[in-house]
Amino acid sequence: MDDSRLEWLPDLSAGLMGLAVDDVMSTCDSVSKLLLQRNPNCCIVRYAMRSVPESSHWMHAFTETFAEAALQYWPNWYRQTFSFDHAAEAGRGQDASFDEIVEAMVAGCRSELHRAVDPRWLRLAIRCVARNQVPFVPQFSLTQQLRQLAAALAGSPLVVLISATWNEACDDPRMMGLAAGCEWVADQTGGAVYLVTDPAIASQRMLEKLPYVHRSGSENPQLPLSGAAATSPEANVVAEAARPGADRLAGRQNPVERKLVFPILGRPHPGSPGEQLLARTLANDPSLAGMFESNVRVLAVRDSPCVVDLLWRAGKVVVEVDGFRFHSTEEEFRKDRSRDYELLISGYLVLRLPHDEVIADPLLAIEKIRDVVNFRIAENQ
Repeated sequence: MDDSRLEWLPDLSAGLMGLAVDDVMSTCDSVSKLLLQRNPNCCIVRYAMRSVPESSHWMHAFTETFAEAALQYWPNWYRQTFSFDHAAEAGRGQDASFDEIVEAMVAGCRSELHRAVDPRWLRLAIRCVARNQVPFVPQFSLTQQLRQLAAALAGSPLVVLISATWNEACDDPRMMGLAAGCEWVADQTGGAVYLVTDPAIASQRMLEKLPYVHRSGSENPQLPLSGAAATSPEANVVAEAARPGADRLAGRQNPVERKLVFPILGRPHPGSPGEQLLARTLANDPSLAGMFESNVRVLAVRDSPCVVDLLWRAGKVVVEVDGFRFHSTEEEFRKDRSRDYELLISGYLVLRLPHDEVIADPLLAIEKIRDVVNFRIAENQ
């Protein structure tokens, strides 16, 4: 879907909104980008259902998904950048207790988040992320966990995109569970929740009470009753990355839910094996180590912000790791060239590396980066 067709989409600071469209996943991509254009600081979590949800199971699965998103977003919880090394830097030594780390994180929260943070949950969650485990804490109820996970991500405006696509018949109890679950997500996260479905699902009787802002084929979209405030969009193009295996899962008959969280800033995206491998290889290269930063916001000459995969700030060199899934459509092809143009006239050199090539031969990717760096150095001498 062309992003310009969504310019009518009102911003939702909180609450639940529905979208019924023919191409659900493409619309989710477009909505994600448009909302990030309007507010580059927001955090977007996506949850995709490709089978009819069991009313007793899907809210549990959603909370686990949210916990996985929180693990991906760490260490940027509460809009901080906190790592376990901070304890040593603060003079408490490498063996600082989790209580001290929790105390430091809570102290760094903005005042409006202090009341929302439960130190008991945070202590257990940090133990999980310290082991690179998903911070799903069964000692707490699903409602308590979702509230705490949302607070961890809500240092930035929080948006949740729930997509539902399936062809099988669905009875009223399950559809009622879907509607009630979406309302529960909106209530507990305090964020903006968009339910994106195809027209057949949206026409189900149990979803008719949801406030839809657009129905497929409707020339005059119905605006929500409340909670929407229009803002003027800012131009931006957002780099996205799927969870490992998402491309493979997309081709299966019964794929599991796909989870995304973005933007990830200051480190390789945890869902992009290519970004992670390239960052590790760069770090081990004697001449390039320490030169590049991962996932950095860059402001072009026309005040057009974008997130680039790798940036050599001093030399104004940008490296993008392009996965075919996110750069194969006509619209993405056009946007990539438009962004390259804006970066070019802003003084940046842009090197695009195919994701599959980085995975297959990371040393070749490093040599290409080295060639561009040397070219830039010679150009400036």
